[in-house]
Amino acid sequence: MDSIVWGRGYDTFARPIEEVARDADAVLLVENYDAGWVPDLGRLRALRVFWSIDSHVALAAHVRMCRRQRIHLLLNATEGYLPHFRAAGRTCAWFPNAYPADLVTPLPEVPKRHDLGFCGNVLDRGPWLAALQEEFGLHVLSFDTPSGRNHEAIGLGMVRAVNSFRMHWNRNLADDINCRTFETLGCHTLLLTNHTPGLERLVDCERHLVVYRDLEDCKARIRSLLSDPARIERIAAAGHAHARAHHTYDVRARQLLELMSTF
Repeated sequence: MDSIVWGRGYDTFARPIEEVARDADAVLLVENYDAGWVPDLGRLRALRVFWSIDSHVALAAHVRMCRRQRIHLLLNATEGYLPHFRAAGRTCAWFPNAYPADLVTPLPEVPKRHDLGFCGNVLDRGPWLAALQEEFGLHVLSFDTPSGRNHEAIGLGMVRAVNSFRMHWNRNLADDINCRTFETLGCHTLLLTNHTPGLERLVDCERHLVVYRDLEDCKARIRSLLSDPARIERIAAAGHAHARAHHTYDVRARQLLELMSTF
């Protein structure tokens, strides 16, 4: 299957979308925060698909985008938001986040320097991070710093950082099962995360990762894991194998083709 990426930052952006997509069977919109550069896709003859990854942040804007762009198929990373789009007359499907297995991968040359780490946006996770730093020496790499974007926490830097953790702490916001979930598994690092609706349908929460309820439960689970290094490795290995088989972008691409075949 041939595909073309069009958008800001790509050479193809110099050409009109109508020219680039003239012979396309489908157009997949993944821009979740339209800053005014996304053209009117409703003029295209192709099947129009929108993947809403951040409905937990911009639900109303995404529903409006579906109407404005006359989207045929709405994909949502969070199942609970689908009724809002069905009410707007759209065909919908739950389409969870995933990870690129060619970029996010185990790095055997990176030593596991940290028992417990966090790589990502702090946002309202601050009190949790402070508590885990105090008791367990949690290693924190934040995306954003006072001097700007921290490149050690994005791209290859992020992959190396997560590979350096024996356990990667995560806290999903609202009901979003974030990309960090799958990226951590893809790095063959144990994921410690909060319960989020739908997570148990994507992974085995006993075998592939560790789920905590609240801060005290989180601390107790960390203590238990630290006392059993072999268990950390077993869970990390099982989670990685499962993610490689079920939650890569290659897998999602095949699933998308199946969904589009019904139109």
